[in-house]
Amino acid sequence: MTHAASSKKILLISSLFYPTIGGTENECRKLAGKFLERGHEVTVLTAYREDLPAHEVIDGIQVYRFIKSWHLFEFSFMLSVLSFLIKHRKHFQVVICFGLYLFTAPAIIFCRLTGRKVFFRLESAGKTGDLYRIVQLRCGSFIRQCAKMAHGVIAISEQIRKELLVNGFNPAKISRIPNGVDTAVFTPAPPKDSAMFSICYIGRLAAGKGLDTLIQALAGLKKHTSRFQATIVGSGEAKVSLQQQALALGLKKQIVFVEETDNVVPYYHRSDVFVLPSHSEGMPLTLLEAMACGVCTIASQVGGIVDLMGPQQTGSPQQEDYRICSNGIMIAPGADHALTAALILLKNNQHMRKKLAGNALQTIADTYTLDRVIQKYIDLVSGTGV
Repeated sequence: MTHAASSKKILLISSLFYPTIGGTENECRKLAGKFLERGHEVTVLTAYREDLPAHEVIDGIQVYRFIKSWHLFEFSFMLSVLSFLIKHRKHFQVVICFGLYLFTAPAIIFCRLTGRKVFFRLESAGKTGDLYRIVQLRCGSFIRQCAKMAHGVIAISEQIRKELLVNGFNPAKISRIPNGVDTAVFTPAPPKDSAMFSICYIGRLAAGKGLDTLIQALAGLKKHTSRFQATIVGSGEAKVSLQQQALALGLKKQIVFVEETDNVVPYYHRSDVFVLPSHSEGMPLTLLEAMACGVCTIASQVGGIVDLMGPQQTGSPQQEDYRICSNGIMIAPGADHALTAALILLKNNQHMRKKLAGNALQTIADTYTLDRVIQKYIDLVSGTGV
């Protein structure tokens, strides 16, 4: 527990927050809870929603749904953030923005003018990343310039750190702090009592997640064996088209779609392999969770996944579009034939599954536990980190 004398009043700003379920929203909520545990006061500022209270307390976290926009979308959005900061200025000393977005500029300007510390973290890189998307806005260049005035920038992956450097951010201000996983919740599974080869995906059902690639790969797997079960857990706009694709490929018996849920641990525990075939990612929480549960993983070679999977194994048979790494197998995005080959390899090689899962479990313990990650944040806001 942090001593009262060193406790901070921390404001976290995120476009969305619980009960919305997503990577950024979940990470914001987890970090808020850990800050509270360490003795800090925590407030969350997020977007207004008509179906939810403007202010409520969630697990001890003060949540304000105050950010609004009206006629002049970008400018009114930023003004609503500035209005909140002025009104609640006595309730925070440090601000952390989740993402580079419209709320980032007013937060940085306000904090710089009032002597408060302000940080922001980038959630992803590349053509779907924060730096690329922000310049699509009318005031995007202004926001990027403001971003360089922040006290620090949090890069959750090596790809994001490199992108920040290319875009002229001061390397002394960049902190590499990955996402973390709560290893008290996500624990290794007990031994399976089923001989059926089980495959799992958990996350949003959206185009960029590459689930059409997964379903096509499962059709390829069925040509070798029908003795497998795939569970796709989540909700999203692509669900109907994915279900239709599965039916068209004759996979009705092999694929089960399950609605989005807060309790995903049982799905990890009953799986032999977790698959994340995304076209882009920051540092996916579901991959961290699967690794913490001792599940062997296959994931696309994008974003922070490269950090999580570790170096390519020497002496292992490699294919052109997939790599056997120390913690799992990486495939090229969209390469359904490579995903099929990786699934066949792991189905037929239980020893490899156990070895890769064991390596991943150790990596989580060494680097990615939530307690290790929150300490990096506490060092940052306390002035002892980068």
